[in-house]
Amino acid sequence: TDLALEKVHGDREAWQKVAREHIVVGREKTDCIFAHPIPGKTLAIRHGAVIADQRLILYTAIADAAARRKVPPVQVGFRARAGEKSVESRFAQPSKSGFHVVELRVDELAKGPKEIEIDLETQSAGAQHFCFMLEGE
Repeated sequence: TDLALEKVHGDREAWQKVAREHIVVGREKTDCIFAHPIPGKTLAIRHGAVIADQRLILYTAIADAAARRKVPPVQVGFRARAGEKSVESRFAQPSKSGFHVVELRVDELAKGPKEIEIDLETQSAGAQHFCFMLEGE
């Protein structure tokens, strides 16, 4: 499932952006959503509805050029909502080449579309070229 980015919340600097781009991950050019967090602030990304009745799979990565640098990890919050209920996963994105895969079970939520929220935090702006892709099943 390919998702359209609806809205980005949070204070942003001129160099920060959230956009679909081609990023080199694991030595392969990948089409994903690029997001550059700001140190000490939360970048909150909100997606429109995603059809998923069993699980959501989030693929996250740091671009190869940035993964070679020694920087603190990006802290990621991954939430799905349906009505009043939600499920969440929090994890640290490793600063290494290749995709990190996180599965979020949504079968306990109401059937149908899920609202998706992804929050990013970091302590260092140095080369935090984060990108992600999302699938629903």
